[in-house]
Amino acid sequence: MDERTAMFEEFVADARARLTRIAKVRVPAWTAEDLVAETFEVMYTKWREVLADPTPPFRYACGILRNKVVNSRRHTNREVLPGSADLLDLIEPQLEESAEQTAVRNIQIDTLTASIRSALTQREQQTFVLHYVHSLTTAEIADMLDINPATVRAQLKHSRQKLKRSMKHSFTLHDD
Repeated sequence: MDERTAMFEEFVADARARLTRIAKVRVPAWTAEDLVAETFEVMYTKWREVLADPTPPFRYACGILRNKVVNSRRHTNREVLPGSADLLDLIEPQLEESAEQTAVRNIQIDTLTASIRSALTQREQQTFVLHYVHSLTTAEIADMLDINPATVRAQLKHSRQKLKRSMKHSFTLHDD
């Protein structure tokens, strides 16, 4: 196996799970895995160009995946956002967590999920999940959603403000 092929296989091993989670935010799970596989096929045929390009390979993959998602949605003509169960699947439990810690974390996740779905617009939900759940940078999100990085930053700022207000109301105790 040559060095380029080894580098590509290492990239696939490192990026597959992250790209799949990103795709699942935009399309159904069964489609997401196929789109990621197609993304890697395209990248493999252009791997020499990818290595020569100053753009990081993961960002390049996000661009290809974005195009695959757009094409897929043109065919299905529907918008899918993560629901409560999908978000819970995306947030991995901590290792060696006690039952009490797990219960508290689940309550916090349920509260956050409800606040995200009720307080944020569809686009704010997408940017929030991509940034805070998938740890993408604003530039990567901008490429993925085909918007300006400044727009992503503004949406994240507004999302944090909205969620802060929403969460404050969720945890306020009311005396009757």
